[in-house]
Amino acid sequence: MAPLNKVANASSKTEALSTTERRVLFFTYFLYLMGDTLLPVTGIIIGAIVNYVKQKTGSKISRSHHEWLFRTFIITIGGLALSLLFWSLDFHLGAIIATAIIYFWSLYREIRGFLNLLEGKPAPHEG
Repeated sequence: MAPLNKVANASSKTEALSTTERRVLFFTYFLYLMGDTLLPVTGIIIGAIVNYVKQKTGSKISRSHHEWLFRTFIITIGGLALSLLFWSLDFHLGAIIATAIIYFWSLYREIRGFLNLLEGKPAPHEG
C-alpha cells in the first residue's frame, strides 16, 4: 500500500503549478473579472489573447484553466452577439435578459475557476 501512496504523491507534485504559471493565471482571472466591471472590453480581450497563447503550454492544471477561460470568452461573445441581434430586432426585453444571463454566467465561471486555482486544482470539467 505504501508504494502506491508515494507514487500518487509524486505525480501530484509534478502536476503542481509553477510560480510563473500561477501568476499568469491570477493575472488572466483578474483581467476577466475587471472586464466584467471596470474594463468592459480591454480586460477580457487581453485575457483571451493570453489564454489562447497559453492553452497548449504548461502543466495540465494550467492548460485546463486557460482552456476554461478561453471557452468562457468564446461563449460570452456568442451570447452577446445574440443579445445584439435581439436589440436590432427591437426585442429589447429579450436583449436585456440575454445580456444579464450571459453576464452572470460568465461571472460564475470566472469565480468558480478562480476558486479552483486558489486550491491548486484544475478548472472544472464540463459534462
